[in-house]
Amino acid sequence: MTNELALSLENIIWILMRQIMLGRAHLRIAIGIRSSDPAILHSGEVFFGLTEYAHLATAQMYAARLYDKKPHTVTIRKVLDCAERSAGTFSSASAEQVRGIVRSAKEVIARNSPVLAALSIRRNEELAHLSAQAAFPASDLESRAPLTIQELTGLFDDAGAILNELSGIRNGPFTNITLLDCDDYKNAFGLIAKAKCAQIREIEATGQIWSGLRPKGCSQD
Repeated sequence: MTNELALSLENIIWILMRQIMLGRAHLRIAIGIRSSDPAILHSGEVFFGLTEYAHLATAQMYAARLYDKKPHTVTIRKVLDCAERSAGTFSSASAEQVRGIVRSAKEVIARNSPVLAALSIRRNEELAHLSAQAAFPASDLESRAPLTIQELTGLFDDAGAILNELSGIRNGPFTNITLLDCDDYKNAFGLIAKAKCAQIREIEATGQIWSGLRPKGCSQD
């Protein structure tokens, strides 16, 4: 007897879609912080630096969950296995068509093997666990497990495409795999820029010269 919950294909697809939504949101916020106005980031360098790192680390963990190889985990591989086992139950595709979709999806995962290998090293040595090698100040983790923003984005995109194709022949595709209002950090940045500009103008109104960074749009009068 197994203690694994009996999940339907629809359940698995929805669970994984939500992981993609959340992972993408964390990645989008990290990218947003990284590309923000330097004057805003300078107002809290430690805070924004740690926040960017935290969102990047969390995005990597969400991606690692999607492609985890541990038994009894809800992953892209599990949804493909489930789809293959129930290939004859899809209303909008034949069993052979479903098997073809599964084969294509597995080929996509195989092509991503180098990226997934780097992600696995990062997860096992630094993100979920801390290995002695990664903890050493001169750790070569970045060179041993290089991972770009574009590659991480690609993992989410590929997972979303696989799930959307399966969902499309099952109950209809997802129209959007983006968390609602995941870019509302821009509102916070706008308020910080406005407050920073007001502070600068107050200083300059006393005749002092502001030599620091100015938020974009905060011109000198």
